Amino acid sequence: MKKNFIKILTCVFLVAMLAFGVTACSNTAANAATTDQMTVYFENNQNWSTVKCYYWGSASTTTWPGEDMTFVETAENGNDIYSITVATGSNVIFNNTSSQTVDITNATNNTCFVVNGTNGNKLTVSSYQYEGNEQPATKTVYFLNSYGWENVNCYFWNANTNLTQWPGEAMTYVDNYYYSMTVPADANVIFNNGNGIQTADLTDTKDGYSYQLSINGNKTPCIERVYDNKIYLYREQEALYFFANPVLDADIELIAPISLGNATITAIGNADEPFTGTFDGNDNTLSNFYIEGNGCYSSERTRGMYAGLIGYNEGTITNLNLFYPYLNATAEHLGHYGFVCGFNNGGTVSGNTVTCGSMTITNDNRANFRVGGIAGTTVTYSNSYGVFAHNTVNSSTINVTANAYTTVGGIVGNANSDVSCSECNNSTINVTTSAQTNVAGVVGLCANKQVVSCEANNTDITVDADLTTSTAIYVAGIVSNSASYIRENYFTDDSTITVDVSVLAYVSYNAQVYVGGIVANTDAIIHTCGVVASIDVNLSGSDIVAYIGGIAGKASNDIYSVGTSAVIDIYAYVQDTITYVGGLVGYYTGSSVCYCTTASTSAIYHFDGRANYSGYTYGGLAFGATLNTFNFTYPLASIYGTLGAGTLQTADTNVGLYL
Repeated sequence: MKKNFIKILTCVFLVAMLAFGVTACSNTAANAATTDQMTVYFENNQNWSTVKCYYWGSASTTTWPGEDMTFVETAENGNDIYSITVATGSNVIFNNTSSQTVDITNATNNTCFVVNGTNGNKLTVSSYQYEGNEQPATKTVYFLNSYGWENVNCYFWNANTNLTQWPGEAMTYVDNYYYSMTVPADANVIFNNGNGIQTADLTDTKDGYSYQLSINGNKTPCIERVYDNKIYLYREQEALYFFANPVLDADIELIAPISLGNATITAIGNADEPFTGTFDGNDNTLSNFYIEGNGCYSSERTRGMYAGLIGYNEGTITNLNLFYPYLNATAEHLGHYGFVCGFNNGGTVSGNTVTCGSMTITNDNRANFRVGGIAGTTVTYSNSYGVFAHNTVNSSTINVTANAYTTVGGIVGNANSDVSCSECNNSTINVTTSAQTNVAGVVGLCANKQVVSCEANNTDITVDADLTTSTAIYVAGIVSNSASYIRENYFTDDSTITVDVSVLAYVSYNAQVYVGGIVANTDAIIHTCGVVASIDVNLSGSDIVAYIGGIAGKASNDIYSVGTSAVIDIYAYVQDTITYVGGLVGYYTGSSVCYCTTASTSAIYHFDGRANYSGYTYGGLAFGATLNTFNFTYPLASIYGTLGAGTLQTADTNVGLYL
């Protein structure tokens, strides 16, 4: 019995020893396996789109250009970190198939290499110990639902198993059409709508990145970018979805030219709900669309219609090109109409271009409105940083029919903000009116702000006014009225102004007409401006006072360094009328005119009307113009230049003179 016990004990001991030996061997093998491999890293400061590692040595060798490295993370300096695990002691070369590093023979575990120079046609590297290689357990990915899927799902899996059942889990809405999902760090994903449309398999998604369909199709690749909450528009369907479902505080970027196929879009924002985001066109073109206004009638303060790509802007609209936009409307209330924006309330509108635009605005119910090729109205305040500049209108037409107060400009109808560096080229402005109207090639009306470095080239302005009440018509090549400073503006390239005014009832000299190549009526300084244009004015009926000049119809401040070769043609068949006309200024009450010239091609014709009608025609400031029977008197002004011929006609010292 004792022997048997000893045998049993011995067997137990041997079994225990055997088990211990196996365990020890297993641990030894595991340690060997661990020490036989190393992980090396590459900091991609070269912005390679593909990062590969070629390795060779006694343990194993790969074929050129090697294996794709695995993205690890984006370092704090913005460079992406990539990794690969190879046999310990391997030599490595990092490359993107066209550029490569030198041979690296000193790689050790957790060493990260970064390019620091060149040696011939190869890149040299420095190294440091990488300590950020602890991988997170999860990652958050985003999907930009730019095509308006009703449901947005995320299906995800890894190399071992499906982590969810098709079509996956419903994603969480974040903002601005973005949805998010947190998945395991090693998960592959497919975004889908659960109804037959899905992305391609996305096997390398990154934490904090967003994905957007490259086209609206099934199993299509995605555009990848760092999540930034911006809306990116690539295609027609995306743009139409955005305009139908606008996000008023979003940052939008137009990434590619888009034609909207003559679709009708509703202006984004009104006075109660303004657009406060950014719309960056990136100099791309949005074309072929009709604009429908966005009405706002909740209060008398905001009551009105706002029509433009952006109806009411308090944000930023930049670098946007509109091609063949159409805007047709009947105004029943105060309205603001422009191709880019209806009303710019302290925002920035800069660097935008409209080409081949067509706008027709008719008012009803004696509604006032503001009309411009870029914006209907723009205003700024002391606490706003908005800019209205560098905007252009090309080959466009604006047609307006008005029976109430109206302002119309090739760039902006009504400006209570500075307007600079803007052009209206090869365009036509036609206005038919029976009420006070301000019309100009750039700014219809400017309320005590600057108009600087603007042009209207080969632009035709026509105003047809039938007046039955005491009112005024202001027409000019650049700005019709007011402004605090007018500098470096030009109305050129055979542009034309045609004004036809008929007074249908006796209004006791209160029908006034102001026409100028640069400005119709102003108390601003006029500096360094030029006109190469023709001005035709036809007056009929009775009781009109007209102020007509190649630069300004009426001016009351300093004028210097301006030039004109305007040809002014006036037909005044008016009873009881007074007409002030000059090659430079029709009626001048300022204190200084200097360094001004008028080309010998300038001329003034038909200044006088029917002889049997009572009335007076006075000469204004004219420099070197071809004159018929005009004469001059000295005004109360300091004049610099060479006096030309002239004979005293009237003792009115406020009228002006010819130089």
